[in-house]
Amino acid sequence: MKIVMKSIFVAVVFLAFFGTGLTYTHTAMADESSITSVNPFFKRSYARLGLTQQQMYDIKSVIKSNLPELKIMINQIIEERRALRTLVRANSVNEPAIRAQVAKLAAIGADYSVKKAYITQQIKAILTAEQVQMAKEGRMFYDSQVDKRVAGVFQWFEE
Repeated sequence: MKIVMKSIFVAVVFLAFFGTGLTYTHTAMADESSITSVNPFFKRSYARLGLTQQQMYDIKSVIKSNLPELKIMINQIIEERRALRTLVRANSVNEPAIRAQVAKLAAIGADYSVKKAYITQQIKAILTAEQVQMAKEGRMFYDSQVDKRVAGVFQWFEE
């Protein structure tokens, strides 16, 4: 039971971080005026990378061309996450149903990740080698911040 609770906790923490990113991405992609006007993170990222107006336009075009498929995938992920949350918070534990729902979510997540990989390759083609390296370093910094926050949560529970 202890392992199951730890696994559920880790899954909830992961999905909380994952879901936040999806929400910002989904909202930003739906904006017609500018991807940077919705999410300050994009504006800061674009500024840090020193993107030109043409690069921003090209990146927006890549995202826009993939938008119909991304919207469907993101909405599926959100719907399946909500279904999982309902199962996890139910009055009784239905382990097979939870496992089945997690498997369903994982399958959709795999398709979404593959699509993101293709989009990432298209965007990398727009960037200079220096910008790609800067983006990689920015991702490493972001990952280290997430690691610190997750470690802090675990530490809080261990106290």
